[in-house]
Amino acid sequence: MTRRQPRRPPLRSLYVWHRWLGLAAAALTLVLALTGIALNHTEALRLDERHVRSPALLALYGIEAPPVSAACAAGGRWVLQVGRRLYLGTRALVRRAGPLRGAVPWEGMLVVAAGGELLLVTPEGRLAERMGGEAGVPAGLRRIGRMADGRIVALGAHGVYVADRELLAWRPAPEGTEAIWSRCESDPPPALAREVRAAYRATILPWERVLLDLHSGRIAGRLGPWVMDAAALLLVFLASSGPWLWWRQRRKRRAHRRRAAGAR
Repeated sequence: MTRRQPRRPPLRSLYVWHRWLGLAAAALTLVLALTGIALNHTEALRLDERHVRSPALLALYGIEAPPVSAACAAGGRWVLQVGRRLYLGTRALVRRAGPLRGAVPWEGMLVVAAGGELLLVTPEGRLAERMGGEAGVPAGLRRIGRMADGRIVALGAHGVYVADRELLAWRPAPEGTEAIWSRCESDPPPALAREVRAAYRATILPWERVLLDLHSGRIAGRLGPWVMDAAALLLVFLASSGPWLWWRQRRKRRAHRRRAAGAR
């Protein structure tokens, strides 16, 4: 004849559930608390300006950089375009620009043609000025080059134009003008292309978005918000069962003291 195992009192079972569910909820509560504190100080922490560089985290979001669409060598340096962004080497120049048309050295600087604009870039790789149609740049800019005497020439929708020494005025080039035109390629040095694409990729995902997704659980996909909802329900359970267990335990201790006092 087998012995029956003594049944565990319901209160004891509730203590066990309270303990293990509390441990499970603690981790999620810690995530909610830390991300909530950080999000409350987004501006001070500059979470909307700082971007994720971790390849693993970027891969989790499925973020990839587009290929290099154009690259021009000028003055011993490369100007590249990825998406709508322009880079001088791996240094970002412009976040939004038209198609890269060419780049030529000028007075120790670089003149970059992109869309209908000319961009003046310092030797340190900083954008000094953007010039468009209001500055006299030929409409329908297609190519840029240099004449033998160093002056800049541009091919626009209505023909070839030559600029003065200060790039302040443009006039139609004399017939038969010879120029060395900038040529752009789609295949820059592979190592440079990889670095530029990595730099582009590291400017897409702000930390604010990651913390928001952690806080809501969306970083874990469709089930993530349900997990956070479950954590909230666990907290409700713990908040209600904890005081009840404390009250029951306190009541038992009082009864025990009364029995002990009566037995004396």
